[in-house]
Amino acid sequence: MSSQKLATCLPVWFSEFARVLQPGSGRIVLLCGAYKVLISSLKDKHNHMQKNWEITAIFPVTISGILAWIVTANRTFGDAVLLPNYRQRLRKHTAYQEVISKSVAKNANVVKVSKKC
Repeated sequence: MSSQKLATCLPVWFSEFARVLQPGSGRIVLLCGAYKVLISSLKDKHNHMQKNWEITAIFPVTISGILAWIVTANRTFGDAVLLPNYRQRLRKHTAYQEVISKSVAKNANVVKVSKKC
């Protein structure tokens, strides 16, 4: 996922995380390729979700030679506030993920067929 698409998805994700995680004891662990986008999204003054999260760790990992980052954050006691048009944004994101999943499955079937030959 590009950094620009990630930046548009993060507010929806963090809103949902804040809704389902218990204040004070909820924790998320994220694996990402661009942690700066994630941090800037959480620290944005205009983001009403910033008060709900405390970033506790950021550290690099290498997965098959590709640099990635693990970011952990705790849910604080701020109120979980849903974004405007939250449901529509969530549906759009889910539909996008389904398209990707179908594409990956289709490509996996092509690989399986070619290996049989």
